[in-house]
Amino acid sequence: MNLDDLDFYLDQGVQFFRNRQYEQASVAFQNVLTRATQINNIKAIIYAHMAIGDCYFYLNDLDGAQSHFEEAHSLSEQVIDKNALALSLVNLGKVLNNKGGYTSKAGYYLIEAIQIFNELDDNLGLLYAYSTTGDFEASQGNRDIANEYFERASIMAQSLNNKPLSIHFRKKSGGK
Repeated sequence: MNLDDLDFYLDQGVQFFRNRQYEQASVAFQNVLTRATQINNIKAIIYAHMAIGDCYFYLNDLDGAQSHFEEAHSLSEQVIDKNALALSLVNLGKVLNNKGGYTSKAGYYLIEAIQIFNELDDNLGLLYAYSTTGDFEASQGNRDIANEYFERASIMAQSLNNKPLSIHFRKKSGGK
């Protein structure tokens, strides 16, 4: 396997994922993980774990998703990649919320991710964290707090020139 193989499997995984073919995407991303491990590309290893975790999440294999997100989190801490760290925290919060019984830990991870994305001035990361935190708060019955996060997501989407997404979150927040 060479670097071209890494790109091939990454492109293949993204296409499968976009088409909601999560099993096929997870196989392609596993090939990315294997190749990235062989060449010791830590950043590719981290993001391959997150991609596999996303596939497992959508396949409703929450334990598998959590395992890959935890691995991405651990590696992100080791190499001090704050963006990957924050992204792994959002993903862990999402999984733990969906597993149930882990709400305090899920909420902690989401708030920590928002703080990191704010430090990094990462608007796209903040959009993801705000929308996921809104979903988390809504699932906890905290509709007013959820609406605040959805409104923040709407504002962030607008700042990223994504009007349809901004409208989506504004509606989700109860606004017009």
